[in-house]
Amino acid sequence: MTDLDIFSIGIEKIIEILSILMLSVLVPTAIFIGRNNIRAFRRDLVRDLEHLFDFAKQKDGKSLIIPSFELVKYKYDPDSNPERSGAAEAHSFQYYLLPVTIYSLICFCGFWTAFASGQNFSNNIFLQPLLYNPSSTDQSHYFTLSVVSYAFAGGYCWTVNYLIKRISNFDLSPLSFLRCCYHIIFGIFVAVTCWHVASSFFDEPALGSTFTVGIAFLIGIEPRLMLDKLMARYPWMRLKRTKKETKDLQEELPLDTILGIDSYMKFRLSEFEIEDVQNLATTNPIQLFVETPYGLYEVVDWVAQAQLILAVGTKKTSMLRSYNIRTIFDLEKSMDNDFLKRKLTEILTDRKDLEGIKFRASGKKRESVVENSSELELDPSDYIEAIVAIIRDDLHVKRLRQIWDVIKIRVDERPGQTEKDKKKEKNSKEELNSYDDAPDLQSDDSGNIITLIKDIKNPPEDSASAQDGK
Repeated sequence: MTDLDIFSIGIEKIIEILSILMLSVLVPTAIFIGRNNIRAFRRDLVRDLEHLFDFAKQKDGKSLIIPSFELVKYKYDPDSNPERSGAAEAHSFQYYLLPVTIYSLICFCGFWTAFASGQNFSNNIFLQPLLYNPSSTDQSHYFTLSVVSYAFAGGYCWTVNYLIKRISNFDLSPLSFLRCCYHIIFGIFVAVTCWHVASSFFDEPALGSTFTVGIAFLIGIEPRLMLDKLMARYPWMRLKRTKKETKDLQEELPLDTILGIDSYMKFRLSEFEIEDVQNLATTNPIQLFVETPYGLYEVVDWVAQAQLILAVGTKKTSMLRSYNIRTIFDLEKSMDNDFLKRKLTEILTDRKDLEGIKFRASGKKRESVVENSSELELDPSDYIEAIVAIIRDDLHVKRLRQIWDVIKIRVDERPGQTEKDKKKEKNSKEELNSYDDAPDLQSDDSGNIITLIKDIKNPPEDSASAQDGK
């Protein structure tokens, strides 16, 4: 062996060690550091968002508490809560040290087995698995190591993806690393067990193929894959039975049904464990805005669409969209129009004949349930209004409405409009609406039309006397 060969072997060993250290030590460390970076970035975004909602006040002048925002603020900025103590210590480095060390050691052993068990770097178990050599007395051991290596590789890929998701959702904890350790070890045990069971039925040379390592890799990703497939193929193996009525309730509502969500956005939302319409309908819009690159108005619209689909189903939602009813709040607004109200009743009840159904007379202005709220009064004796009232009474709808109303107040503001002008305009409109028989006119800032209507409906006494004299 020449000096050049020795030097080449030394270089290969250095590459092996650096690769193993990078994948087993640096990756877990980078994941832990990434958690703190994500927190710092989102904390700044939450503080900026706080200024947007700071204007919302109650009647007594106190700030309006928006629970959806407060939960997000305390999640990323625990120091803002004076009543909360020990929040920073709960996620200090000392609690992560042992779980991260265990995970790194398991990964180090797995990569050492895969990359450093061969004669050289180009002839290791991972690159050339299941090599069959009849003259080798330890071939069965080599086969088993090949299965272990690929099962570990599948488990490692799953754990990295799992830890990145935990960072995205900002719920990475020491238990997350321990769960990853269990997943890798469990996957290796299942793969090796399946290998030995298969070896009892077939010769090892017949099993020595890329198909075998492919199965081992899949088992490493999902150790319960084999068991779940057996349960699906042979239902009698299940300890619990599923009735037909229960299966009929199993319905998947993909995110593609939301206008504005494409396949890439669907993939991004899945990083935050939002897999279907129900997850999106019940999520916190402010938290989704903070944790994703999408705008606040866009997120609010998505959630409002999802809540409508969740309430009435995809088929009826498609029919409602033909009348430009896209969100859960559009459903409520349609109550003021006779035509839309009847169409809505036909769609939601699957009835064409509306005989015997009681409707509230439209045309009368509805009052807000709460001042400055978009939630309007609904008549429970009215058939369709009672249905809409039930739909809008869910907590996630109420939460979205609070955010909707706060943003709407800010959006409705105009340049140069003072509080005095707003109050004057409101009083003028209320006074105008008090004259039921008056023409449908809009008052200007001076209130001249109001005075004109007063004179028409209640003429001055001297004018009336003059009319009688004539």
